[in-house]
Amino acid sequence: MPGQVHDSTINSVLSYLAANLGSIAVASGAQPAAGAASLSGEMARKDTAAVIAGNQLTKTTIFSEAEGNGAIRSIGLIGDAGLISSDAIINKTASQSLTVAVTIEVHRA
Repeated sequence: MPGQVHDSTINSVLSYLAANLGSIAVASGAQPAAGAASLSGEMARKDTAAVIAGNQLTKTTIFSEAEGNGAIRSIGLIGDAGLISSDAIINKTASQSLTVAVTIEVHRA
Protein backbone atom coordinates (compact mmCIF):
# COMPACT_ATOMS: atom_id res chain seq x y z
CA MET A 1 0.00 0.00 0.00
CA PRO A 2 1.56 3.35 -1.02
CA GLY A 3 2.10 6.09 1.55
CA GLN A 4 0.20 9.35 1.54
CA VAL A 5 1.28 12.97 1.66
CA HIS A 6 -1.22 14.97 3.70
CA ASP A 7 -2.14 18.64 3.27
CA SER A 8 -0.47 19.43 6.60
CA THR A 9 2.83 18.05 5.27
CA ILE A 10 2.63 20.16 2.11
CA ASN A 11 1.87 23.23 4.22
CA SER A 12 4.83 22.43 6.50
CA VAL A 13 7.19 22.15 3.51
CA LEU A 14 5.96 25.46 2.07
CA SER A 15 6.20 27.18 5.48
CA TYR A 16 9.78 25.93 5.89
CA LEU A 17 10.76 27.23 2.45
CA ALA A 18 9.01 30.56 3.10
CA ALA A 19 11.04 31.03 6.27
CA ASN A 20 14.36 29.70 4.94
CA LEU A 21 14.58 31.07 1.38
CA GLY A 22 14.55 34.74 2.33
CA SER A 23 16.26 36.58 -0.53
CA ILE A 24 16.09 36.91 -4.29
CA ALA A 25 19.34 37.74 -6.09
CA VAL A 26 20.12 38.74 -9.66
CA ALA A 27 23.48 38.00 -11.26
CA SER A 28 25.48 38.53 -14.43
CA GLY A 29 26.82 34.95 -14.52
CA ALA A 30 25.13 31.90 -15.98
CA GLN A 31 22.94 29.72 -13.79
CA PRO A 32 25.25 27.81 -11.42
CA ALA A 33 25.70 24.05 -11.40
CA ALA A 34 23.56 21.85 -9.17
CA GLY A 35 24.72 22.02 -5.57
CA ALA A 36 26.04 25.59 -5.77
CA ALA A 37 25.42 27.86 -2.78
CA SER A 38 25.48 31.21 -4.60
CA LEU A 39 25.11 32.89 -7.98
CA SER A 40 28.11 33.84 -10.10
CA GLY A 41 28.52 37.59 -10.54
CA GLU A 42 25.79 38.52 -8.06
CA MET A 43 24.69 42.11 -8.71
CA ALA A 44 22.02 42.65 -6.05
CA ARG A 45 20.14 40.73 -3.36
CA LYS A 46 16.87 41.71 -1.66
CA ASP A 47 14.64 40.27 1.05
CA THR A 48 11.35 38.83 -0.15
CA ALA A 49 7.69 38.87 0.76
CA ALA A 50 6.09 35.42 0.98
CA VAL A 51 2.55 34.30 0.19
CA ILE A 52 1.34 30.73 0.63
CA ALA A 53 -1.88 29.86 -1.20
CA GLY A 54 -2.97 26.24 -1.46
CA ASN A 55 0.02 24.22 -2.63
CA GLN A 56 2.03 27.25 -3.84
CA LEU A 57 4.59 29.55 -2.26
CA THR A 58 5.30 32.82 -4.06
CA LYS A 59 8.31 34.92 -3.05
CA THR A 60 8.41 38.46 -4.46
CA THR A 61 10.77 41.44 -4.35
CA ILE A 62 11.32 44.67 -6.26
CA PHE A 63 14.71 45.92 -7.43
CA SER A 64 14.62 49.71 -7.66
CA GLU A 65 16.08 51.79 -10.47
CA ALA A 66 19.41 51.90 -8.57
CA GLU A 67 19.66 48.12 -7.91
CA GLY A 68 20.80 45.24 -10.11
CA ASN A 69 21.54 47.23 -13.25
CA GLY A 70 23.16 45.55 -16.23
CA ALA A 71 22.84 42.25 -18.06
CA ILE A 72 21.03 39.85 -15.71
CA ARG A 73 21.66 36.24 -16.74
CA SER A 74 20.47 34.35 -13.65
CA ILE A 75 18.03 34.79 -10.79
CA GLY A 76 18.18 32.90 -7.51
CA LEU A 77 16.07 32.35 -4.42
CA ILE A 78 18.62 32.07 -1.61
CA GLY A 79 18.61 31.27 2.10
CA ASP A 80 19.38 28.72 4.80
CA ALA A 81 17.43 26.12 2.78
CA GLY A 82 19.86 26.49 -0.14
CA LEU A 83 19.67 27.98 -3.63
CA ILE A 84 17.01 27.67 -6.32
CA SER A 85 18.10 29.34 -9.54
CA SER A 86 16.98 29.97 -13.08
CA ASP A 87 18.44 31.38 -16.28
CA ALA A 88 17.37 34.88 -17.25
CA ILE A 89 17.89 37.31 -20.12
CA ILE A 90 17.11 40.77 -18.76
CA ASN A 91 18.91 43.99 -19.59
CA LYS A 92 18.01 46.36 -16.74
CA THR A 93 18.94 50.04 -16.80
CA ALA A 94 18.96 52.76 -14.15
CA SER A 95 15.63 54.02 -15.51
CA GLN A 96 13.86 50.71 -14.77
CA SER A 97 12.66 48.88 -11.70
CA LEU A 98 12.30 45.10 -11.77
CA THR A 99 9.77 42.95 -9.94
CA VAL A 100 10.83 39.32 -9.51
CA ALA A 101 8.33 36.69 -8.37
CA VAL A 102 9.30 33.06 -7.86
CA THR A 103 6.55 30.46 -7.37
CA ILE A 104 7.22 27.02 -5.90
CA GLU A 105 4.44 24.48 -6.28
CA VAL A 106 4.32 21.26 -4.24
CA HIS A 107 2.31 18.29 -5.56
CA ARG A 108 1.58 14.83 -4.36
CA ALA A 109 3.39 12.23 -6.45
